[in-house]
Amino acid sequence: ASARPEDVKRLTGVLEGLHAAPPGEGAAPVDAATLAQLQALGYMPGSSGGVDPFTLPDPTEFGPLLKGVDSLSRSRGISATVAEEKLNELLRMKPDAYELRMRKSHSLVKQGRIDEARVFVEETAAMFPDDARPFVQLAGMAMEDGNPTRALEYTGRALDISPTDRLARELAVESQLRAGLAEDAIASGTVWFEEDPANLGLAAALGRFWLYKRDYARAEGYLRGATA
Repeated sequence: ASARPEDVKRLTGVLEGLHAAPPGEGAAPVDAATLAQLQALGYMPGSSGGVDPFTLPDPTEFGPLLKGVDSLSRSRGISATVAEEKLNELLRMKPDAYELRMRKSHSLVKQGRIDEARVFVEETAAMFPDDARPFVQLAGMAMEDGNPTRALEYTGRALDISPTDRLARELAVESQLRAGLAEDAIASGTVWFEEDPANLGLAAALGRFWLYKRDYARAEGYLRGATA
């Protein structure tokens, strides 16, 4: 600024002409492609909280990665195999790109490569121990495997990190029901639904349980809430 006062004066005038708001005020909505880029580079926080601005990467170092993420985010109708190839290429540039890792795990699941997906998500969970989402995904995979006890371990870890995570709560109730822990499931599920009536998955799980028990009045209340 001291070396280029004329530039400072000119740019200050430009800012005033734009009526620029301070950071954080009146932020514009972010389109999906831009959001994907920011998440891939680590600028957007996951469910675990904020980002330290002094540890953020320099975006000028990631031109090819940005272009690749943008291209992938705009792709429509590509196969899971092609998506995996593109994701592998991007992950070679930035192996710790959280959102890209999660997308790759979904691609592996779509291809029926469940064991590979599970190992990959476990690696991701180890890389991001303060994020609930990998544990939620592992819980869902355990449920698909017919192992509700294992799913409960994962939902427990997810809820330790993020106690109000909606999907973790829903999976915890489903896991408890399938593991024969109906009293625990209904106790926790009822409390969670009272705290968060907008958790439609939880409402559906509780409704199905009471329908099975032939308590139609309770079932109807939950199921109407879930379908509303």
